[in-house]
Amino acid sequence: MQTISASISRIGDSWQLNWDGRATIVDPYRGLFYLSLLVRYPNRDISVTALLNAARGAPIVPFGEDVVLDEDGIRQLKNSDDPAVQQYLRTHTYRFHERRSPDGARILLKRTLDKSLRLIEKTPIADMALHLRESIRSGRYVSYRPGTRDRLVVWK
Repeated sequence: MQTISASISRIGDSWQLNWDGRATIVDPYRGLFYLSLLVRYPNRDISVTALLNAARGAPIVPFGEDVVLDEDGIRQLKNSDDPAVQQYLRTHTYRFHERRSPDGARILLKRTLDKSLRLIEKTPIADMALHLRESIRSGRYVSYRPGTRDRLVVWK
């Protein structure tokens, strides 16, 4: 079985994608943040709303327990000492999606992930996009479920 080393990491305002010894830098796009979270939590169902809210610093809660941010939660997020949260808030516009209908949130996330995968397909590591397309399941919950066909992908 072939082992592939891979990563999706933030480098300043851009994203660095590594796949099987090859690397590329891509422009910032929110869907890459979602992909980085999904591969960090393999084989776990995460509600669409929880994943959308994670982009605003809310914790990932697997198995469908949505995170709802009230005014105090939003204030705490903006006052967070976590450098990653502060960097994200400085470089992105954000909306809180708890008011969005479940179907609207699902459609938004699917379109965002599809756009990110199309972006990756245009890079020298297009096979990463193929692997992710085969491994991401979406609906009311979203998950990264890598198959064990002929390769093992180790995410860093």
